[in-house]
Amino acid sequence: PRNQSPAHKAQACKLRSVECPFKNIGCLKSVRACEVQTHIVEDAPSHLLLAVNRMSEHEDVIKKLHAHVNVLEAEKEGLRQTIETNEKNAKNEISKLESTVTKLRQELSTLEATCKKQFAPRGSLRD
Repeated sequence: PRNQSPAHKAQACKLRSVECPFKNIGCLKSVRACEVQTHIVEDAPSHLLLAVNRMSEHEDVIKKLHAHVNVLEAEKEGLRQTIETNEKNAKNEISKLESTVTKLRQELSTLEATCKKQFAPRGSLRD
């Protein structure tokens, strides 16, 4: 018979026990499927309190997350300033190093020219 089939008992039977549609906000009552509407109407005040409590919990979480975002924003700004400072310092250091390299190249060129003059062949020894 239809009333004994597993599908009927699990889905269609109006006498089966079901959870309250407000379980996710804290209503732990189980009622017969045929009594869900009655439960919703009769327990509306308690469902409303559960919803208010859940909203309050979410508000607290949002406040904590907002505070955390503010901390992260401040940290980000500090890191941005540090990066900016380090970038300026690095550019100054690079400029100094480029200047030093240019001077060293000039000195090396001068030394090479001097070496070429001093060690250039000077006529034969017979002269």
